[in-house]
Amino acid sequence: MMAAYPPAGGISFPVFRCKIIGIIKRDYALLIYFRKKEQNEMDKKKAAATALATTIAASGAAVDATFDSPQDILQNTYVEPVVDYVTPDGTIDDDGTAQDDEDKGKQAVTAAKKTLREWVLELPLAVRAIVVVPLWFIGNLVMYAGHLVIVGLSPVCGSILNLLLLAAVLTGAFTVAAKAMFPDVKLRQILNKRNFKGILIAAVFVFLLDLALKVGWPEYMHYRTLAIALFTLVVLFLLVMRFGRRENKRRRKEREMAEAMGVDEEDLVYESLGQTFTLRRPKGDS
Repeated sequence: MMAAYPPAGGISFPVFRCKIIGIIKRDYALLIYFRKKEQNEMDKKKAAATALATTIAASGAAVDATFDSPQDILQNTYVEPVVDYVTPDGTIDDDGTAQDDEDKGKQAVTAAKKTLREWVLELPLAVRAIVVVPLWFIGNLVMYAGHLVIVGLSPVCGSILNLLLLAAVLTGAFTVAAKAMFPDVKLRQILNKRNFKGILIAAVFVFLLDLALKVGWPEYMHYRTLAIALFTLVVLFLLVMRFGRRENKRRRKEREMAEAMGVDEEDLVYESLGQTFTLRRPKGDS
């Protein structure tokens, strides 16, 4: 039976294999190169589109803040806006001396709006109608959408803030109580991952219970402060008792290990991650 290799031309099999592998590696490298090049081009296009959209939205918001309506943009002449400066006693200052007491930030914003207004109204009417008026509508839509987002997120942000505040109160109270029960325990052992997770679960539980009572019990708002304090004390008591049981169990296990090894308890080092004990070696020992 004739062997399939070496191929015609006198090339040995190892050389032929190396050539094939080299061709495959070259083609694979070219494929990766062109894929990365295509991906970079797509990323550049996305970045350019994002920058363009951001510029249009910002320009529209600036135009919307400067002009009250599209008719204001299409007027033929520039009209200086009339501003009445009101003194602290409520009277209108006609000579403009109250302007000196105006906030510097507001003065800068007013000057910027005036400059933009003058520049826009100096543009040809066709340019204002084709470019500036659509920008005004875009800016008006952006500002309205932002207002809706802020109004919609206000209750959510308030709820999240209440939850974080409750978790912070529970964390502080738990730390003080645990430290009072076991003064020799380090803070990193009190606020380890297990205990911190329990505090978060307790805070979420109290928050959801408070929310459910607000929805289902109309008269709950009269007792809400007292109820939240009571709920917090109950979950805090449970958290501290849970920590106390685990700590007492650890200390009992430490004593048993010390008696079995014939060493003092101070010579044992507790590893909380693996819940094991190791013997502390003196510095002179090898």
